[in-house]
Amino acid sequence: MFLFRQKTYEIQASRKGRWTIEQTSSDPAEAEVAAKALLNKLKDIEAIRVVLDSASEKVLFEQKKPQTKQPLVVPQIEEAPVCAAPDDLYGPQSRKIVNRLFRQYLDKALLTPTEIMHNGREMKRVMDFESIVQTAIDRVARVQKGAEGQDAKKRGDTLWSMVNGISKRANEADKLKLPNIREVGFDEAVKFVMRSAKPEELKFLLRCVFTRELSQTRSWYGKLMQALEWNNATKETASIGLLDDFISDSLGSATLIADLLGQQPTLIDALFKLLDMAEGKFKGPGKGQAPDVVQAEEALCKLMATGRLPASQDILMERVRSELRGPNPLVRNNQIVEQNRFRDFIKHVLRDAGVFGGAGMAEALVHRAATVLEIRSEDHTSELQSLRHLVC
Repeated sequence: MFLFRQKTYEIQASRKGRWTIEQTSSDPAEAEVAAKALLNKLKDIEAIRVVLDSASEKVLFEQKKPQTKQPLVVPQIEEAPVCAAPDDLYGPQSRKIVNRLFRQYLDKALLTPTEIMHNGREMKRVMDFESIVQTAIDRVARVQKGAEGQDAKKRGDTLWSMVNGISKRANEADKLKLPNIREVGFDEAVKFVMRSAKPEELKFLLRCVFTRELSQTRSWYGKLMQALEWNNATKETASIGLLDDFISDSLGSATLIADLLGQQPTLIDALFKLLDMAEGKFKGPGKGQAPDVVQAEEALCKLMATGRLPASQDILMERVRSELRGPNPLVRNNQIVEQNRFRDFIKHVLRDAGVFGGAGMAEALVHRAATVLEIRSEDHTSELQSLRHLVC
């Protein structure tokens, strides 16, 4: 007489890379059906498989749960500058809005707004990517409705026309035989475009030349350093202002800003350092900063001090204003220290000519004062009186 051991088919599930037995079955077909059902039912598992008992570990069936792709988020905005013509989209205020709306896409592609708008292939990619361009246009149209007597839909149609206009222009530029900076050098490339371009096309074509080189650099640090090196080396004044576009776009990256800041003990310390960078004040390496990042910060501050980077300065100041309007404490777990440091910050930005950072900075300070200093309208604080005078 022979005894036959019945085969057992284990249905195993993987959670965080660890396999556990969920069920067993004596029939392989039934085990596979049950495994698929569990894969759909249990949200916490990564994969499912059917194994011919634990002793043999022979896998008869295995299937991973499909990865759900999260769509990129296009944030809401409260205001946006009104563009009257496609050329206005290249301006610093418009690019600042593009940086906010497309931040997740830009970080994924490692491209700046200026690079995308001057490269036909990249314009097509972003316009074909999910529905982020349509969503961004809707966001802008809502806050701009009524700008020229238009409702949101008409304004959206106008914006679409502008976007299609710069896309067509970028596609046409892709076909042009423009000089390669890597082959002929930066100044020679600039001179070539200055000799051959029509006056109304000069800035656009120079940005196209810069874009073709910078778009090959897929790191924010690399883009910043390349633009700074060009700026320091060039003798062509026509290019200096245009390089501010690329530098300011790079500074729109939170990752790059975090590297430049290094390890700061508190948020208020980080804001003070951002102010220093905006004014071109380099105060030595920060804690945790890599030597190459320190080099980049020093070069940026040196150029910022010349006053030739207005758009880049505004990007840094906008980050300060944004943090002041945000919910994060300036100093954690010590209200007295937070209040004193915030008062020092107010005094630091109050200048004879007004508030450093403009009316937007004044509004942000008043907003933060309501939380930190618990300022009420009837209070009489000299700093806040000065700020309110500028805001109102």
